[in-house]
Amino acid sequence: MVALASRQPSVRLPLWNIALVMLLVELGGMGITLWNAVYGFSPTYIMLILSGVISIGLTAGSLLVLWRGDVTTSATILSFAFYLAIMVAFFPFGVSKGSVIITALVIPLLITGLYSEKRRLVGMSLLIISSIILVFVCEQFGWFTAQNPPRSLVVNIYIICFVIGMVAWVMYCYVGELEASRRLMRAYQAQLETDVAVRTRELHRALAESQAARIRAEQADAAKTAFITATSHELRTPLHAIIAMTKYVRKDGPLNVIQQKHVERVLFNATVLLGLINDILDLSKIESGQMLLDMQPFDLAAVVDDVLADVAVLATQKQLQVRRTLPAPLPLVYGDASRIHQVLVNVASNAVKFTKEGFVEVAVSVRGPMLAIDVTDTGIGIPADEQKTIFFPFRQGQRSLDREYGGTGLGLAICKLLTEMHGGSIGVQSTVGQGSTFTILLPMDVR
Repeated sequence: MVALASRQPSVRLPLWNIALVMLLVELGGMGITLWNAVYGFSPTYIMLILSGVISIGLTAGSLLVLWRGDVTTSATILSFAFYLAIMVAFFPFGVSKGSVIITALVIPLLITGLYSEKRRLVGMSLLIISSIILVFVCEQFGWFTAQNPPRSLVVNIYIICFVIGMVAWVMYCYVGELEASRRLMRAYQAQLETDVAVRTRELHRALAESQAARIRAEQADAAKTAFITATSHELRTPLHAIIAMTKYVRKDGPLNVIQQKHVERVLFNATVLLGLINDILDLSKIESGQMLLDMQPFDLAAVVDDVLADVAVLATQKQLQVRRTLPAPLPLVYGDASRIHQVLVNVASNAVKFTKEGFVEVAVSVRGPMLAIDVTDTGIGIPADEQKTIFFPFRQGQRSLDREYGGTGLGLAICKLLTEMHGGSIGVQSTVGQGSTFTILLPMDVR
């Protein structure tokens, strides 16, 4: 494209040729005028010589302006030089006897129209019309006597041929410029079509690569999901057996203190491992779109009571108060009761786990079309810069506490995904050292 732009023809070249021809004609006319003045001087020659000098100066000035790059101003000056030379030749004969010379006024009009601006074309048109009217009025009032033009037919033919020749020359230069512009446009069009074709091929190739990458990613994701599902099932089966047998061992026969401690430890770790496997399986199902919800109206109060019963043992061990606040009557919630139970158990368990003293409260309230469940604790709190990242998979607030409190960071991520699947949301407000409030919004049953 740059190479094509460097070959763009200049508009100055045709106008330059016209101005040079005009300058040569004016110099020739000045030479003839001076020759005639030497052999038969009259006052008329003074006006002719003066106007010739002015026309030559204007034409030379137009060339200078054109050389500096101002095409429109140069065309205006050149048109005025034409106008002045023609008017000087036309004036002595008047309108009635110089009609042939008047036709030459089309030349400055043509130059202005082709190479200058619209407003300057209008100005030149008004100048020519007013000049012809002025000469006609002067002639009618007898302010000067119109001279008879030469009776020679050759002179008239010369004038007509000169006008036609100049008009043809101007049009020839302009048409040449148009042809060069058309060639340039065709070259630009060909280059543009080539560029478009190249870009289109590149786009198709990039699209094909992206589609192939998407297919590979989907296949890898499907393989990952299948692997996790299969592995989880394979792990859960022996874990269930371990948990069941450990419970039987605890019930069958007398165990000393050390044996009881070992059995309890095995049961605790097996239960934790089973919960981790279940979390991984749930996350994989949600991400792959395989998680199905049993959506129906249910009583949230019963779910809250079950959740508090689940965390009551650990709360009692830590001497924490567990409270609940429910409005009466409590509207039904539309959703999967088991999954909402899973979300509340996770949030409430975290509240108990990260609270050393104080209380844990579950409060339900109506907020517009949603039911809000606020789980508040007086625990360690969460720094402001970690309050968003805790809902990402495998993220936990204050990583230095991971070893102290345990956990994989999957619980809150699953809570967020399950809540959003219900058309709700989950958020947190927390102050370090004062506690946290997790707010879960769920849609009410409005059917």
